[in-house]
Amino acid sequence: MPDEVAFARLVREYKDMVFAVALVHAHDRSLAEDISQDVFMKALRSMDELREPGRVKTWLYSVTRNTAIDAVRRRVRGPASLDRNPVDPAAPDAEPEPAQDERLARIQDVIETLQEDYREILALRYVKQLSYREIGQTLGMTVTAVGEKLCRVRRAIQAKVQTA
Repeated sequence: MPDEVAFARLVREYKDMVFAVALVHAHDRSLAEDISQDVFMKALRSMDELREPGRVKTWLYSVTRNTAIDAVRRRVRGPASLDRNPVDPAAPDAEPEPAQDERLARIQDVIETLQEDYREILALRYVKQLSYREIGQTLGMTVTAVGEKLCRVRRAIQAKVQTA
């Protein structure tokens, strides 16, 4: 049986990252929560086998990504989520101005149309707030490649939002 204290620490430290990655793939809060639970159950079963503690973050990212892809493939697609703020359930209920709300909705719609790897890198940078170096380690990319990809993604979003 794995150390319960170590497992609790693992969950506490990585739950936000796991949920963000699951949400990027699932586009559904409930499914992302289910995926997160599955990932931590897999982690619990595999903790004794994890040989490189320094690679836990990368390992969890890979497990989350693969679990999410499998879950989405198995799931019958339903209507798109109407939740415009899927990342922060604790955000205050302040009503944004209508123009700002429309712009945020357009940006969210554009992000949902992006390639999966673009959504993934956006989530790691702006949801999980990882550094370029951390993103590079997680995705197996150089820091330069991370910067270039984020620049391309931001330009694509900006162009699509302006034409929408």
